[in-house]
Amino acid sequence: MKFTIIAILMVSMSLLFSCQNPDNNNEKDQVEVEKQKTEEKIEVENENFNDFYNHFISDKTFQIERVNFPIEGKYYEEDVARDWTKDNWSYIITNINDIDKNEFNVDIDETETSVSHTISLPNSGFSMSCRFDLINQKWYLTKLTESNF
Repeated sequence: MKFTIIAILMVSMSLLFSCQNPDNNNEKDQVEVEKQKTEEKIEVENENFNDFYNHFISDKTFQIERVNFPIEGKYYEEDVARDWTKDNWSYIITNINDIDKNEFNVDIDETETSVSHTISLPNSGFSMSCRFDLINQKWYLTKLTESNF
C-alpha cells in the first residue's frame, strides 16, 4: 500500500513539474513569435498604380483583363447611349499625363484605393471620365463614361 501511495505521489509530482517547466513555456512563446513573423511575410503588398496604369494603356490584352465587366458608365454619342462590353470596348491608349493641359481640362483625383481621371475639351462636346479601384491588391477599371457630341 505504501508503494502505491509513493508511486501516485511521484507521478503527480512529475506531472506538476512538467507542466510548470519554463523551457516548455519558452518553446511555446518562441513558436508563437515565429508564427507571427511568417504571417507578416505572407502579407501581400498592393499593386503600384503607376506601374499598373502604364501597363494598362500599353497592352490591350492586359487592359481587357483589368476592366471589371460589366463596367459602370456608358458611351454617349448624339442620340445613342450604349453600355460598355468586351465586344465594343474602345481601348484607352493615351496616358493622361501626356495630354495637353493648355487645350484640355484634366483632373486626377487619387486616394489609396481609388483613382479617377476626367478629361474634357471645352466647347467641343467631348469628355471622358474613368475610375480605377483597388480590388484584392490589384487595380481595375470599374467605371468609364465617354461623351462625343
